[in-house]
Amino acid sequence: MSDQGPMEGACADPGGAVAEVGDSQQAYFLAPEFMAAVVASSQDAIFTTDLDGAITSWNPGAERLYGYRIAEVLGEHVSVLAGYRNADEVESHLERIRTGEVIERTEVERRHKDGRILFVSLAISPVELDDGTLVGASMVVRDVSQQREWDERLAQMTRRIEQQTTMLDVVLRTTPDLLFLFDRTGRFMYVSEPALAALDARLEDMFGRRGSGLKTRSQLLDVIDAHVLDVMGTASEWRGEAAVPDGARSAACEVLIAPVVGPEGDVSGAVATVRDISARSAAEAQAAAEKSFTDAVIDAAPGIFFTTDRDGRLVRWNAQAERFTGLGANELIGADGFAFVLDEDREAARAGLQAAIETGSSQVQVRWHGVDGVRDNLVISRRADIGGSPYIIGFAMDVTERVRAEAEVREARDGLEERVEERTKELQAANARLKRTERALLTLSWSNQALAQATDPERLLQDVCAAAVELGGYRMAWVGLVVHDGSWRIAPVARAGLDEGFLDTVEITWGDEASGVCAAGRSVREGHAVIVGDLAADGAGSVWRDAAAMRGYRSALSLPLTDPRGETWGVFCLFSGEQGAFDDREVALLEELSMDLSFGMESLSVRATRDDAEGRLRDSYDRLEHMMHDTVSAMGRIVEARDPYTQGHERRVAELSRSLSDEMGLGEDFAASVEMAALLHDIGKLCVPAEILTKPVTLSASEFDMIKDHARQGYEILKDIAFPWPIADIVLQHHERMDGSGYPSGISGEQILLQARILAVADVVEAMASHRPYRPVIGLTQAMQVISEGAGKFDPDVVAACERLYANGGIRL
Repeated sequence: MSDQGPMEGACADPGGAVAEVGDSQQAYFLAPEFMAAVVASSQDAIFTTDLDGAITSWNPGAERLYGYRIAEVLGEHVSVLAGYRNADEVESHLERIRTGEVIERTEVERRHKDGRILFVSLAISPVELDDGTLVGASMVVRDVSQQREWDERLAQMTRRIEQQTTMLDVVLRTTPDLLFLFDRTGRFMYVSEPALAALDARLEDMFGRRGSGLKTRSQLLDVIDAHVLDVMGTASEWRGEAAVPDGARSAACEVLIAPVVGPEGDVSGAVATVRDISARSAAEAQAAAEKSFTDAVIDAAPGIFFTTDRDGRLVRWNAQAERFTGLGANELIGADGFAFVLDEDREAARAGLQAAIETGSSQVQVRWHGVDGVRDNLVISRRADIGGSPYIIGFAMDVTERVRAEAEVREARDGLEERVEERTKELQAANARLKRTERALLTLSWSNQALAQATDPERLLQDVCAAAVELGGYRMAWVGLVVHDGSWRIAPVARAGLDEGFLDTVEITWGDEASGVCAAGRSVREGHAVIVGDLAADGAGSVWRDAAAMRGYRSALSLPLTDPRGETWGVFCLFSGEQGAFDDREVALLEELSMDLSFGMESLSVRATRDDAEGRLRDSYDRLEHMMHDTVSAMGRIVEARDPYTQGHERRVAELSRSLSDEMGLGEDFAASVEMAALLHDIGKLCVPAEILTKPVTLSASEFDMIKDHARQGYEILKDIAFPWPIADIVLQHHERMDGSGYPSGISGEQILLQARILAVADVVEAMASHRPYRPVIGLTQAMQVISEGAGKFDPDVVAACERLYANGGIRL
């Protein structure tokens, strides 16, 4: 694999070719537009970062490699491509670049957007301005995951061939050749040790004698003696066979007799070598077997294996190639490999072959047509020099299904994004309604506290206005008294928030002649709440509208304050900076507040009825608590409505959580906090697509990751609600484990709230003891065994309490 990046290859000048072009052409090739086109068309991932590691550019090759679109990564830190395991390595690279160092191509591990591990070849160069100022880094990345796999396969094949070669070498070195040297008259001058051993003779018995004159006779000596003089006479070689004694048998051997020719062409003697043919035959048989094995491996490969010359003509192929093309061996030999490539992909295929010849390897995805139609193939090619000529050894892997699946995933992802966006808008609207209800609840709650402690009517009215602004988030609140002196006026007696003289600027009346002037007058006159969703479009006079607009008032609510006889003695008015801010639920709560305020004022004026007033205040508190509990329960039922398979899950977990808290003696307030958190612990599933929640089969890893995110989503929904307990944090932590193996934060031990530890045990027990469409009921007994054996994951005190409840029959699911 070449260490040269695509930018380097594009700008290299082999043989001084660029130096030969004119100045204008050279300027063209060095122009930013040309360089940008080179980067955009590169098959490699090319991107740049600033010195802090923020991504500043991103080419299409990077989008294909990592799966991120440019809008998703611009400005993101480059470590997002490496994953947390390689964050230190990324920072080390940046430190080296900041010193101006060039990081040569190296193979590292990176992460695709979908979580897959990629093995890539990475080269990093510092980016400098013309004045030498270092401003960032340029990174060239090439996917070598599949190349790495095939390199390993080729390496295994190479090792096998090397082993076979070593075995053959050992056979040749350990197979003793018989060697004889003769003088001009055919007499023995030298006999090798293996030859003497084979003939069971001594050199002194053979030296200077002809083979026909020896007592030790054999077919081998007769053959040599019969031809040695002819060889020297004709100065040509002779080849034949003879039997050589080998213990109790004779071994067939090949005999070669060659003349010893001097510089002048004269023959001075002869050399005879004898080689055991049986050993050679065995070696040839072994080589044939090895070739058969190699052919079998190649034919068994799942893809198309092929070898071509430098022009792309087929030299060798496997059975899969014949099946794909429908052509036989005689038709494929010498065939043009590019003929099977679609016309529109043929240029890319030729570029891949040329790249393999020039750089040693290449990888390109093209479409081939065969007997089964058009298929997408990932072609990995390597150069091999055989006999001084370059050849291409290639492997084509069918990726048609992967390409189709990727297209389906992209389509599904686009659809999912649309659904998520729609669901997000719905949740935002629901959250806005929830927040409005929450601020009304907060105002009502605090005001009721003020009512319970009030001793001064004026202080009470002022405190209620302040609570509406500070806790309820309203822009301005005021209370006015109805004046019965014939002026039909409403006199402001308490105010809070952004007033800036508003109540002094406008005239507030409730007489008939002032019909339509303001909401406060209509509320007093008509005796009920008056809502103005858009003050700018209200029929009030211009002075009223303009003054409200200057102070950012967009909507208003006026509530009459009445005495026990039903007579209206005042009005409570609220202004919001949002249009349409007052919905039915909020108005109902604020009407309750106005009634409580009326009652409080009456109780302050009539001391004799104080006890009755306190009773009503307690009733208000009870209604508030019931209202909060009902609201929380309703939120839980919203979650259950999206996932009918877990119907009643929140309620059962809440009941078991309260039982565990009671068993541990943690008090009523603590038990109430655990119960409320349990009712809301799966509210984050509102952010999970319903088709995943109701999927009746085992989820994929990515789908399960979306489910797992519901704890953090629940926290985001609940974090701004002022519960009297840390409900949002309990919901966030209910899937954390004591040994740190949980999610989403991986915290452990005492870092986890006790309420969350109790909820974790209750959640697991209920889930395992209940039916799910993708698995049968596991049962309470096995659920207890799981939490008992998993004491390292769960709080031991909570597990012990659960075991006591189970033993006493206190768990009913």
